[in-house]
Amino acid sequence: MSLLARLYKRRIVNVNVNIVLAGLFALVPVAVVVEIVHRYFLGNREVLTHSEKFIISAVTIVTDIVSDVTFFYVLHWMANHWPQKIPGEKLAEVVGEGAAPGYFKDATLVQVERMVLSPLLYTIWTVTQIAMMKMGVAPVWATVMGFCTATACIRTIHTMWMVRTARRLRKHARGS
Repeated sequence: MSLLARLYKRRIVNVNVNIVLAGLFALVPVAVVVEIVHRYFLGNREVLTHSEKFIISAVTIVTDIVSDVTFFYVLHWMANHWPQKIPGEKLAEVVGEGAAPGYFKDATLVQVERMVLSPLLYTIWTVTQIAMMKMGVAPVWATVMGFCTATACIRTIHTMWMVRTARRLRKHARGS
């Protein structure tokens, strides 16, 4: 088995990969909706008012939430629960992380953790996006820059959270 496949079998890696991929996939409909709003509802002007920038940010957040959550559930199911992916074994069991929880419970746990972090994610994203638009960057590119900045920050924080949780669960399982 290749090194990448072995790494991907680790839950912390596949959750992070799936979240980043879901975010990247969600960025497509987000960019399309931002472009449509900018072009057809805000007059496609280079200079936007303060309230128009907030409209673009609000549209970004709503579209991202719907798209990202949908893509994540699909990717998480494919990576961890797809029948016959690894005959007779769930992904977590392969690397000795214990029995993998059911699909919906597992994916929802990750989504709850993400929901807790989402105010910070969208604050970083929106602040970056608005700052970029104030500097004259086109709304779609400002959206992409905000996404990249926010994703890097939140993936780091969420990874630390998942590592800490996994350590506590292992310690609790050993009875320490």
